[in-house]
Amino acid sequence: MQHNHKWYFLLIFTSFLSAQIGTVGTPSIGDSIFTSEGNGGIDVTNYGLNIHWDNKTEYIKGEATLNIKSTQKLSAFSLDFHGLKVTSITIDTVPVKFSREQDKLLIVLPKLLEKDTTFILTVQYEGKPSEIQGSVSSGWHTVEKGARALSEPNSAKNWFPCNNHPKDKAIYTFHITVPKEYDVVANGIPQKSVHTKTSTTYHFKTREPMASYLTLIAIGHYDQEILKAKDGTPIYNYYYKGIAKKDKAVFTQQADIMDFFSKKFGTYPFASAGIVSAEGESILAYETQTRSFFGTPTSEQMLAHEIAHQWFGNLVSLDEWKESWLKEGFATYAATLWFEHKQGSSSMEKWVKGTFESLMGIQRLPKENMSKMLQAFEMKEHILSSEEVVKLIDMGTKGKTDEGALKRALTHIPNEGISSYKLDAVFNEVSFPYFDLTFNQYVDFMSIISGEKSENNISFYDLIANLGEAPRDVHSMEQIYSSGVYARGALAMHSLRIKVGDKTFFKILKTYFTRYRNSHANSIDFEAIATEVSKENLDDFFKSWLEDKLIPDMPKYGLYKKNYAK
Repeated sequence: MQHNHKWYFLLIFTSFLSAQIGTVGTPSIGDSIFTSEGNGGIDVTNYGLNIHWDNKTEYIKGEATLNIKSTQKLSAFSLDFHGLKVTSITIDTVPVKFSREQDKLLIVLPKLLEKDTTFILTVQYEGKPSEIQGSVSSGWHTVEKGARALSEPNSAKNWFPCNNHPKDKAIYTFHITVPKEYDVVANGIPQKSVHTKTSTTYHFKTREPMASYLTLIAIGHYDQEILKAKDGTPIYNYYYKGIAKKDKAVFTQQADIMDFFSKKFGTYPFASAGIVSAEGESILAYETQTRSFFGTPTSEQMLAHEIAHQWFGNLVSLDEWKESWLKEGFATYAATLWFEHKQGSSSMEKWVKGTFESLMGIQRLPKENMSKMLQAFEMKEHILSSEEVVKLIDMGTKGKTDEGALKRALTHIPNEGISSYKLDAVFNEVSFPYFDLTFNQYVDFMSIISGEKSENNISFYDLIANLGEAPRDVHSMEQIYSSGVYARGALAMHSLRIKVGDKTFFKILKTYFTRYRNSHANSIDFEAIATEVSKENLDDFFKSWLEDKLIPDMPKYGLYKKNYAK
């Protein structure tokens, strides 16, 4: 039975709960950004997801079995669930009443439960998943050669009912049935598959708890590769059939990166590891637990970042989504640690300067393949005059353009001008590595390239306040994925390392992971551990890096904001 009317929900609750005030789980878990997600009256300990996918209709038919413990006296509670039709719900095999209100599935228990009571909820559902609006990933969706479920930050609810917040982690078992020509990848350790004449059911199981946003289903055509990490952890890699050798080669660093991070952060935290390399989505990478997901091609930097998430974000999850610097800033910095390990301290110094300058509005644009970049960002084609092209070249050479090179460059420009999509041959005649532009220069550069005049009224200090927003000043989903969270958060980690020294810094990280293993934490928790381990008062340090409007200077590297205010 399914009812979508608010009045029906109220009728149920006034009938069943009039004498049970305070026994309905709080309608959300209390996140300041995703204010409606989760329920505060329950703890889901296990999810069993049995899903059949029809490649012709794109429908799924699912049965979700949840082992739940009440965290208060409970007579009713909610789960997060979007769109799909619920056909029945039972609790300990007893049918129960339920209703729907937007993305909440509202369930009435057969009787009042005391705190810490366990029960089994089974939800039968079906339909074609619909996209979650205002999310980075769309949840379960069809792709050209199969289907895919990527759930960050709040899209898991479009393919199974869940307590949809990182605070509530659980063990997952997946049973995914697909037409026999398809392969399936999910989180955890692959179990034995069951084959029929027309279908295959794939089984995966996690051994450690996982947040709902880290769940993964990839249906397609994959080749499996089984390796071992240096500590013996099995690595299950899945590559789309036909992947080029050069695109596959980047993943050969996986075991070495895992080993390096294990030494720096503590033992690899899960019973299995691996990756999924999917076809044709080069900008994508997700931290899906035990099986990071990548588009093709990807990079070693991105590989290191996603492997680091197995500690930062997966082993220790977020108390609230506003604390995302604790996973994204940490993972960004972890990738730089890997390259420092491979290439030496000069690599770290180069990264620090480049990252700081990017937060100062410095833009470095490629000289080669400029046309490809413009098309990738869907810039409209524009015809430039010789005079405009000379201005661009002078920006690239900082006004030190060689006359001979300039003459050769101008021979590529017809009398009627040149398309912005055909500037590569012009720029290749002149010697400079890339366009290194201040923010004001970048605005002028883009105005010439696009033919659209831009009024730049923003002050330098307003600009850098926007580019490097304080990592703890996060109030929207867009800010979760901002340069303040990633870049400033990563620089904060490096600055802490400088302040307390290497030995203490890595002891802080190992203590953090030991104390909050398979749980969740926030900035205050991390700061408390840093203070405890270092035996230093770090209040001013953390305030300046995590809360102040402007990013602090970095004197060790001669990096001062005032030097970029031009």
